[in-house]
Amino acid sequence: MTAMKRDVRALRILEIGDEGAFHRLVPGQATWIWTNPAKVKDRGGRLDLKMTPWLAWKLRRQIIRGDFDLIILLATKDPLWRQDRFFLKNLWALFTRVIWRFHKFAHYLIFFDSKKKTPVVMIDFADEPTIAPQDHLFFPRLNFYFKRELPQNKWNCFLRTSRFNENSVNIQRNPFLREAMEKLRPFPLCLHKSPSFPEILEENKTSDVFYVGAPRSTVRDDGSKLLDRLRDEGFRVDMPTERLSKEEFHRRMSASWLAWSPEGMGWECFRHHESLIHGAVPVINHPTIQRYRPLLENQHAFYYSIEGNDLMRVIKKALQDKKHLLQMAAAGREHISRWFTPEPILRYLIEPDRNY
Repeated sequence: MTAMKRDVRALRILEIGDEGAFHRLVPGQATWIWTNPAKVKDRGGRLDLKMTPWLAWKLRRQIIRGDFDLIILLATKDPLWRQDRFFLKNLWALFTRVIWRFHKFAHYLIFFDSKKKTPVVMIDFADEPTIAPQDHLFFPRLNFYFKRELPQNKWNCFLRTSRFNENSVNIQRNPFLREAMEKLRPFPLCLHKSPSFPEILEENKTSDVFYVGAPRSTVRDDGSKLLDRLRDEGFRVDMPTERLSKEEFHRRMSASWLAWSPEGMGWECFRHHESLIHGAVPVINHPTIQRYRPLLENQHAFYYSIEGNDLMRVIKKALQDKKHLLQMAAAGREHISRWFTPEPILRYLIEPDRNY
């Protein structure tokens, strides 16, 4: 993209969606057009601009002129209109829904830039491995589509998204989806503005393994039973059943050598990074997705197979060398600082295939 010729710290960014991730990361550079009023209210009203017809006209002119260096779309949560018989037949219901959801039109402003002056990317933070059908429309205008839970076989992003996509053979025959697949790239869940790393003190370690979390996957259910067996064998397992405050969660994590970080709704988890930030090495089930700048085995994290007692084996082996665990936590922190802060993330959005 031509925008890479500029310093990424000076990029003029237009962010459209309901997260405002870059509005928080680089507030001086990103203009956030929010598309979900309820969610903004839940987050204390932190917003930049509310989508209105006048703002849509103004943004249309800015996009055509090329006033932005990068446009970031957050993947939509639901379609602009529902594809059911009632809405297709009842024009009044369809009209009122479109008016009620006018803010959803913000994503479609990119199509006014017919000359494609400005790079456009879409970021999908969803837990699901598939790409919602309503977002397929944007692929012709996108430079890249970044997905958090990007399957290792990227064709699976389109499985069962229409009645013609019931298997990967049919998907690969579709020229539109073949072109779309070439634009898919992995994206991290964790974005850090300026991570603060508390001091790691060996004398403060009072437990071997820490874990607390909701039972949102069979990986967690099965692994919890293995942690109970480790406790029965005499290992110091801190596994509270009650909900912890954020401060207590971080305190108990920092007091442990290892933090079990199994997948939940998706494989990516904030805990993968939180544990390293607070001085505990994460133990994670083997990935099911493609990853951006992954934590490396035995350098930043430990990985285990969900079959059998492999979680117990990995934990026992890891605890045999405490000095190595301290080194891994320090290396993991350096890795986070190097690759998961605004500047490297913006460079990645612009040229994802370049090895910086």
